[in-house]
Amino acid sequence: MSDANSIFALVVGINDYSGTDLAGDGELPEVANLHCAEPDAKNIRNFLVKSLHVPEANIATLYDKQATREGILSSFRTHLIENERIKKDDPILFYFAGHGTRYLDFDQYDDEFQDEDANNNYADTGGREEHMHEAICPADRRADVVWDIEDWELGDLLMELWNEKGDNITVIMDCCHSGSGTR
Repeated sequence: MSDANSIFALVVGINDYSGTDLAGDGELPEVANLHCAEPDAKNIRNFLVKSLHVPEANIATLYDKQATREGILSSFRTHLIENERIKKDDPILFYFAGHGTRYLDFDQYDDEFQDEDANNNYADTGGREEHMHEAICPADRRADVVWDIEDWELGDLLMELWNEKGDNITVIMDCCHSGSGTR
């Protein structure tokens, strides 16, 4: 078992999605806010600190409006990939609780399946799940302004982390559409 001093984590929890565009159509839905994501993330942090005795300095947390796209990507890079205190094969945790989404990959999607509903996150893809991208939704996401963090982006970050720190990496994504969340 690893020494608690060698465990590092980035914990993200977002309840407050006010001002975002989760429908992807410019409308601000009233149902966007969550109730348990941020408390769940705080429970993960507390478990790490109180039960596993992980030093608080080893845990970066982003809650609600702190968890912007830039905040999540920057914290992943600085707290995990570029962190000189993390040695090869130290245990690393990335935890995300919040909204997840999926949408069509228009670069690979056949023209015959595109229609006026293609921008809908839940559009019928004719059984072509391979043409869907999954993503986590940052607290500042707005269609065509601030993008979601796509599965391939997380996958690239995890590969970079793996190359720098080894493969002792755990990813927990408590959100919808997380099946290929790290591609």
